[in-house]
Amino acid sequence: MFAEIPPRNTELWQWRLSAACRTEDAAIFFPPDGERPTARAARESAAKRICRECPVSVECLTFALATGQHHGVWGTTTPVERNNRHQYT
Repeated sequence: MFAEIPPRNTELWQWRLSAACRTEDAAIFFPPDGERPTARAARESAAKRICRECPVSVECLTFALATGQHHGVWGTTTPVERNNRHQYT
C-alpha cells in the first residue's frame, strides 16, 4: 500500500479564501505592543463583529485551537477566551 500523502499547505488553509477578514487590515485582529485595555477592548470588539459575519468562523476557531494560536482574534475569540475554552475541552 502507498503511504497517504499529506495535504499541501494550500489545502490546509483553503477555508481562508472565504474568510471575511482576508481583505481587512490584520491590525484589527492582532494587538500592537503596549496597547491599553480600553483600546484593546474596542479593537477586539471590531474584530469580533467581522468574525460574527464570517462564513468560516468555525473553521477559523478550530484552526486556532488545533495550532495553539496565542495571539489575535480567531473565530470570534480572544487568546484568553481560547485558553479558557481549551482548558475545558
